[in-house]
This record gives sequence, structure tokens and C-alpha cells, in this order.
Amino acid sequence: MSTWKATDGHCEIAVAADTAEEAAQEYIDGGDWGEDTITQWIDVMVWREEEHPCECSYCGRVATEHDADGNPACAEHAEPHDDGVVLDPLSVVETVDEETVTVTLDPDEPDCSGDEHEWAAPYKLVRGIRENPGVWGHGGGVIIHEVCLRCGCARVTDTWAQDPATGVQGLRSVAYYEVGDEDYPSDVTPPLEYLERRDVGDLEQLSIASGDGWSVFLAKSPLHDDRWAVVVEHDGEDPDVTWVDTEAAASKEAADVASDLKEAEEADAVASREVDED
Repeated sequence: MSTWKATDGHCEIAVAADTAEEAAQEYIDGGDWGEDTITQWIDVMVWREEEHPCECSYCGRVATEHDADGNPACAEHAEPHDDGVVLDPLSVVETVDEETVTVTLDPDEPDCSGDEHEWAAPYKLVRGIRENPGVWGHGGGVIIHEVCLRCGCARVTDTWAQDPATGVQGLRSVAYYEVGDEDYPSDVTPPLEYLERRDVGDLEQLSIASGDGWSVFLAKSPLHDDRWAVVVEHDGEDPDVTWVDTEAAASKEAADVASDLKEAEEADAVASREVDED
């Protein structure tokens, strides 16, 4: 492992690495590059420095000092010294293995409202063609749209990206867009927005309880393997829909809601009887 110098033009540091690529990556890993949500390409100049003895300007032997004109010289060709004085050889530092390495810096995934992102590309959400949803031709590659089925974050991968600084094409980039971002892909529909557009009556349902003018049931998501909506309907009102992970958790929440509604219904009945008795 060697010591390398590295800089992107703003600061210079020394890093330990075996290759120029490793040195450039070490430079990037140790920096603060902000919180961009799209891939960056950073040019890092790296080099090593080697120290070599200077040669005497007159005979080619190792130079130990400078002559009267400032030229490297050996003891024979420089000004004489007192007997017994030994001078260290002069040295020169040479730059070697200098090159510019372009490092790809992908953005971190944004946090998910669930435990972790569940990336998918259902045709209902990302459009395109049914045989290959969410994939669009771009130059010599494709742009791929995916969406997190939990939080709605969109991930866009471009296999024919271009470095805006150099114009180099054919690169790979990734970008993330959260729901509500101005640049959120126009052809991607966030899962919750899609589900809210659906008539819950069209979904697979599981009845929980009903009462005087109200009902509670579960509706299975058409997008997720195990995600259910807790639906509360009151006569003459739009249904109240809450999406919950796992059927078990949704069933518990629906049961709690139904219990609260029943208690309220019984309290109203008691109050009504008391009024009649008066």
C-alpha cells in the first residue's frame, strides 16, 4: 500500500491505497458532498511522490550540497568543508502515476415511512408497456421507473446518463423523488394516490362489523401481497380509508374501530331511552 495525494480542485489530502482508483474512492468517501438526490460524477486527480537523490551537475555522482552557483554538486565539485564533515545527499521529489479518476457518487436512499423500501414496478403505477412496465428507451440505454409500495418514493435509473460537466454519455445514474417533490416523475402514480382513487367496493373485502348506519370492513390492496385498508362507512358520507401493513394488524385496528363505534351506538341508545323516560 502506498501513500497517494488526491484533490478535486478544492482541497488536497494524503490517503493510503494500492491503486489510483482506490485513492480516488478514499478521497470521495472522506468528503461531504451534500444531500443530492441524483448521481454525481466527481473528477479526482491522484498522484504519488517519490524522493530520489540528486545527481552532481558535473560528474553524475550523488550530490551532497550546492556549488557557488546553486547547482547540485558532490563533495569534489563543491566548496570544500572541514575534514570529518559528512553531508546528507540532496534529494528531489518526483511526481509519478498522476492521473484523473472519475468517481461515481450515488445518492443515499431517502428514509421510508415503513421499515424499509419495497421497490416494484407495477404497470398500474409506472405505466409504459405491460410486458416491461416502467421502462423507457433513452439513447443507447433505458430509463427505469420504480416506486416504493410503502411510502411512494420514486426511483429512476438511467443506463444512458450524461455527465453534465464533461458531456460524457453512456453512464449509469440513479435518482430518488419523494411524493410531493416538484420533479416527481409525471408518469408515476404514488401507491396511496392510486388506492385513494379506487372505489373500495371494487376491492376484495372482509366484513368486520356493522351497526345503525355504519359498517367496518377490510379491503385488500391490489398492489401489495399483504396490505389491507381499514374502511369505515357511514350512511351518506364518503368512506374513511386507512391502509395498514399485514392482514393481522388491519384486523386488529378494524376491530378496535368497530368496538368504539358500538360503544358510541350503545351510549346513544341509553341517552335516547333516558330522554324518552323523562
